[in-house]
Amino acid sequence: MLKTSNEVVDVFEENNEADFIRMIGPDLRYMTDEERVHWVFEDVRKYVLTYSSFDRIPVVITDKYDDMGRREVRIPIFKGRDSINNVKEIELKIYFGPPNLFPLTKITGYELVKNKLHE
Repeated sequence: MLKTSNEVVDVFEENNEADFIRMIGPDLRYMTDEERVHWVFEDVRKYVLTYSSFDRIPVVITDKYDDMGRREVRIPIFKGRDSINNVKEIELKIYFGPPNLFPLTKITGYELVKNKLHE
């Protein structure tokens, strides 16, 4: 999971959407709208370019599991106060597993989480 998570960071820094799609598990890839994947990729890429300053973005493997038994990994992109974009925190959550159904080298879910300064 750590190796794949670090590769996820690399594909955003290198603007390699095709590799991101290849990292997604086959079941999710067939169920997910390509346009949605593209939109999420572009959104995350924009935030990585805006906030990371090309410092290595850390990967945090949590002990949290969702209702489907997938393990949550967090990739914190920004934490602070950005009144121009109205955000205080941005992170990409990616999910792996459950290991009895999917290899831990494939992403089985993802979501971009943006916490706003003001609603």
